Amino acid sequence: MAVDTYESGAVTSDILLHAGQARVEHILVSCGATGGTWELNDSTDDSGNDKIGGFAPPNTVTPIPLPNGLNFLTAVWVDIQPGTNVYISVRYTER
Repeated sequence: MAVDTYESGAVTSDILLHAGQARVEHILVSCGATGGTWELNDSTDDSGNDKIGGFAPPNTVTPIPLPNGLNFLTAVWVDIQPGTNVYISVRYTER
């Protein structure tokens, strides 16, 4: 059975990235002058279980490879701190 892989493109605010089960394989976080926090939640809104997150320092680009993948059972929700210039790109497969 073929598995489809998706790349989110640059996400700059809270969004439901994928509804349903998924496996996140890579995250790219970049930030401009202000820095800011970000999270990926296992839910259809930002009230769910935080699976991974961090602080993006100002003027950085940080690749986060997940060679074993990170499984999401409900959905993949991107949560970015309001008022920052954090950009996140997520590569994932549907489950």
